Amino acid sequence: MNNTFKKWCAVLYVLTLLCFSVPLGAQDSYNVESEPTAFNKKSSTVVIIPDTQGYTSSDLNAEVLQGVMDWIVKNKDKRNIQGVVHVGDMTNNNGKEQWSRIRSCFKVLDNKLPYVICEGNHDVKKRNGEYVDLMNQYFNIEQNKLNRPFFQTSYEPGKLQNASYKMQVNGQEFLFLALEFSPRVEVLEWADQLIKENSNSRIFLTIHDYMSENSRLVSEDGQPEPVKENVGGAKRRTYGMDVYEKLILPNANVEFLVCGHAGAARLRKEGEALSEVEQKAVIKNGKYGYVKEEYFKTFCYDPDIATGHRMDEVQKGLAKHQILFNAQWIRDDNGVGNGGDGWILLLEFHSDHKAVQVKTYSPYLQKWRTGDEYNYILKRSGSI
Repeated sequence: MNNTFKKWCAVLYVLTLLCFSVPLGAQDSYNVESEPTAFNKKSSTVVIIPDTQGYTSSDLNAEVLQGVMDWIVKNKDKRNIQGVVHVGDMTNNNGKEQWSRIRSCFKVLDNKLPYVICEGNHDVKKRNGEYVDLMNQYFNIEQNKLNRPFFQTSYEPGKLQNASYKMQVNGQEFLFLALEFSPRVEVLEWADQLIKENSNSRIFLTIHDYMSENSRLVSEDGQPEPVKENVGGAKRRTYGMDVYEKLILPNANVEFLVCGHAGAARLRKEGEALSEVEQKAVIKNGKYGYVKEEYFKTFCYDPDIATGHRMDEVQKGLAKHQILFNAQWIRDDNGVGNGGDGWILLLEFHSDHKAVQVKTYSPYLQKWRTGDEYNYILKRSGSI
C-alpha cells in the first residue's frame, strides 16, 4: 500500500470521526414531505442502497435499514421497481454479527425482488493477516428465487464479489455487473471481456470506490472533477481511473455506474476560512499526522454531501452516467447519525428510453430531498 492511498484512507478516517459531532444547520430546508415530481406509471425503477456500514454497526440502526427494505417491497408494484443495487460497505468491520444484520435486512427482499450486492473496503478487512471472506458465507444466489434467473456468471464460482446479472428495464436488456473493491487487474480484464460478449446489452456497473464526492452535479466551473488517479497498480490492484479507461471509455454499451465510499467534502471556495471543526481536524502529530493544512486548502468539510455525478459522451453519442451516492455521512441538526437516515436513490427509467429521473427519498423520515444534487434528470442518448 503506497503513501497516496494511505493518505486518502487517513482523510476518510478523520472525516468519519468528525461526522459524529457536527450539526448540519440548514439541512431540513432540503427535505420535503411531497414528492418533487409525480411518479410516471410507465417508468421502471431501480433502487440504489448506499453504504450500510452505519446501519449494520448496531441492532438499533439496523432497524432503520429494515424499514427501508419493507418500504421497497411495499412499493414494488406502485413504483414498478425492477431491482435493488447495493454500492458496497455492507458491514463496518467484516464481522459475523454485522453480516448477520445485513443478511436479515436483505431477507425482506428475498422472493420479492432481485438484487445486486457489492463488496466495499470495510467488507474485506483482514484478521491476523489473513483475508476473511464472509460475504459468500451469508449471501448466495439460491437464497432468492428471483436472483436465480437474474444471475449470469461470476469471476470465481460461488463468489459474488465479481458477478453479473441480466434483466429487462422498460424493454431494454441490461447487464448489471458488480466488481470487488479495488479490482485486481485480471478482474478488469474479465469484466471487459464480459462487456464485449454482451454488446447488445446496456451495462450497469457497480463498484464501491470509483470517484470522489468532488465530482459533483453542481461545481464551481460547471464541470465534474476527474476520477482519481491510479494509486495501486504496483500490487495489481486498480482504482477509478483504471475502471474509467479500461471499461467505460472503450465500451460503447457501458451506460451507468454507481458507487459509494466517498463523501462529506467539497471544493473550498476562494478565501473561505477554515471552520472550527476543520481547525481541530488539522492533526500535526501522531498516526494521521500527514492530514495537515494542505488538505483543507483544497477541500472543505461538509457532512451534508452524499452525492456526485459525472457524464461522459463518447462512442455513438451514448451518454455514460457515473453516480456517487453515500448517505451514511448525512446527520440531523444535532449532528447525530443513525447510518444514513434511511436515504435511498430512486432511478426512474422513462418508457421512451430518453431519460432517467433521479430522486432521493427516506422511508425512515418519510421525506424527499430536493436540490439539484438530489433530484435531477439524466439524459440518455444514442444507441448501442
